[in-house]
Amino acid sequence: NITEIPLLISLLSQLNLLYLISNQITEIPKYLAQLSQLTQLELIDNQITEIPEHLVQLTQLDRLSLSSNQITEIPEYLARLTQLSWLGLMSNQITEVPESITQLKSLRCLFLKGNDLPVSPELLGNVFNVKSILDFYFSISIDDEAEPLQEAKLLIVGEGETGKTSLANKLRNPKYELKPAEPSTEGIDVIRWDFDQLDEKAFRVNIWDFGGQEIYHATHQFFLTKRSLYLLVVDNRKENPNFPYWLEVVQLLSEGSPVLIIKNEKGNRICQISSQVWSDFADMVQGQFATNLEDNRGLDEIIAEVKHRLTRLKHVKDRLPSKWLLIRSVLENRSQRDNYISFDEFCIICQRYDVTNPTEISLLSEYLHDLGTFLHFKDVKFLNKIVILKPDWATSAVYKVVDNKTVERNYGQFSDADLSEIWKARQYRKMKDELLLLMKKFELCYEIPGREDHYVAPQLLDKDPPEYDWDSTDNLIFRYQYDFKPKSIFPRLIVACHPYIERQQLVWKHGAVFTDGRNRAEVIEDERYYKAEIRIRVSGTFRKRWLSVIAQRLEDINNGYGEHLKVDAIIPCNCPVCKGSPKPYPFEHRRLQQFIERNQFEIQCQESGKMVQVRGLIDDVVDSQTFARPERPNLGNAEYYSEDFGTENLGTDPRQRKNLFGPNVTLNFPTQYYRPNDQSTTINQQGTGDNYAGDQVQRDKIENQFTNDDLTALATELRQLLTELAEDYNTNTERGKAKLTKDALDTVQQTPTLRQRVTNALKAAGEEALEQTIQHPLAKILVAALKGSF
Repeated sequence: NITEIPLLISLLSQLNLLYLISNQITEIPKYLAQLSQLTQLELIDNQITEIPEHLVQLTQLDRLSLSSNQITEIPEYLARLTQLSWLGLMSNQITEVPESITQLKSLRCLFLKGNDLPVSPELLGNVFNVKSILDFYFSISIDDEAEPLQEAKLLIVGEGETGKTSLANKLRNPKYELKPAEPSTEGIDVIRWDFDQLDEKAFRVNIWDFGGQEIYHATHQFFLTKRSLYLLVVDNRKENPNFPYWLEVVQLLSEGSPVLIIKNEKGNRICQISSQVWSDFADMVQGQFATNLEDNRGLDEIIAEVKHRLTRLKHVKDRLPSKWLLIRSVLENRSQRDNYISFDEFCIICQRYDVTNPTEISLLSEYLHDLGTFLHFKDVKFLNKIVILKPDWATSAVYKVVDNKTVERNYGQFSDADLSEIWKARQYRKMKDELLLLMKKFELCYEIPGREDHYVAPQLLDKDPPEYDWDSTDNLIFRYQYDFKPKSIFPRLIVACHPYIERQQLVWKHGAVFTDGRNRAEVIEDERYYKAEIRIRVSGTFRKRWLSVIAQRLEDINNGYGEHLKVDAIIPCNCPVCKGSPKPYPFEHRRLQQFIERNQFEIQCQESGKMVQVRGLIDDVVDSQTFARPERPNLGNAEYYSEDFGTENLGTDPRQRKNLFGPNVTLNFPTQYYRPNDQSTTINQQGTGDNYAGDQVQRDKIENQFTNDDLTALATELRQLLTELAEDYNTNTERGKAKLTKDALDTVQQTPTLRQRVTNALKAAGEEALEQTIQHPLAKILVAALKGSF
């Protein structure tokens, strides 16, 4: 926790990189300008308030990282750092960007997320698309007609029959007469609400009224979006057992959107909710209000608070180009006659108003999707070819299937013929294939293998398991423990693994048996959602591999909920007493990982008292990549086993390439570092052959002209990328690490030149060489993910 950069550093005239993160440094001193060879300056997470002019004397500076400081201004003179290719200014207090920054012609990576700038986080997060970020920012700056969209999304959630629809109608019209039996919402209703603000500017709200029945819960991950306000409605029934469930789901999926609790006190009977129930959500819950919708008691206060919260959502302040507003109006008018248009037609409309850049078109699409203006699943093949102008048209079609009595009686099974009857209305007829694809996207159904045009909705499966035999001899036992388990997780797992359901018969609402023909995995979930488990046991010849495949699919689903989902894998002990036991001593994977990070290689079994190898515990159960790689394995890969059923076809192991460049290859680190935490001023690391990290290699020119300097430059770039992105996540949690790694992987994949350099490094030097050179706590996870995705 140093407070200033030591004067001694100014004597290190050959210093290339200065790395002083997470300290209390308040300024960049003048004597730092003496480091004429400095190319990389990393002062992330300090207390620096300004970028001083003497910094521009560092004419060789290539990378400047000042994220998570107290900087309020980007000075004009920063443009004199003509060699700058990397500028990290994330999470400061910057309110504007000077036009001079466009003079940095070498700049190819720009971090500005987390500042008070009128640009969406999505665009700012695309750090390698510098031109798009700056073009968008300056287009707003010179657009006299640019203004906030003045539009927001309001989501009303809660159990069925609590009064959600009544509240939606009362918000729009307090004089609305309640019906004796308000019809239950089927799926989702989207209702428009317009009101005038205090400055008389019109404000538009898209109210999404959610059906409370459990069958609808599976789609929450697609509609509970950010940039929104949530109303959680409860009534005065004796118990509201699912009250915490809704808070958990909103927290998981809405990225911190505010929530108001509305207590519908029917008949003026008081609705009591213990503050302890929602104390864990104090940052998210912005207040609770009581009302009786029958006589409007408390309604005025609720309406005033809802308007106040909606108009102060952060995104509402963002100024948008006037051409975006024009496109929004065109789409609104078009929705009066069409339920959907093709994406090509959407692009033509955008081009008509001079929005031609594909990045900007994609950003506009995502923005309007989040607002609930329309639906465009731009990352889903085939489905990305249409823009749904009326969201409730699509959701109503989907829910007509899962609400159908015939489908329900058949325990979720339906056919193409059933769909033709269910969607016989003119508005659905021509869109049958797209709507079915939408159901698959929502993971509401899957096609039964071997039975073309026949489908199953797993939410409607029989609750009772079928009869089946199980050989419990020498099973692999594995569990996932959830503090809170969303109801959609297990149906999604069934959909993800449905080709492997044994005989397409051993599946029920809370369990399934998956087989690859040689191994069987029985997977069963708790019906509860607090302190719940998903239990897996595997039998067969290649148990570990089959468990790894199933566990990886579940990891993918868990990772999709972000770091708020608290879940841990339970690894069984493999000591002589526990090996083969039906109840081996359980180790939390989180704890084992902590041991590995602390270089503690053994842990004691509390059942036998014996010491066991930490890495061996994990490796005995699943492949090492299972928890590290955010990309899912190819379940459908016919080459999952080789002909001798002994070797996974996952590419060449780097260790099999160790003699590729001869027996005495070495890797040198020519760049010098100053890192106080290492208690040294310079590090010049080198090694020989397999004695150094097993696979690290160096030679003057290696395959694809990839040199040792190339490796060092690439590793530095990846390390800085991890460091910058770490500001957004809690890297003390497994979920935070996984999410950060996924973002880093996405960034690499979306940048062709960077992707090619990574491919060259893995091919020429090997994964361990790259991992060691990156020198970051998450390097191993990232490199494993990179290897798994290329």
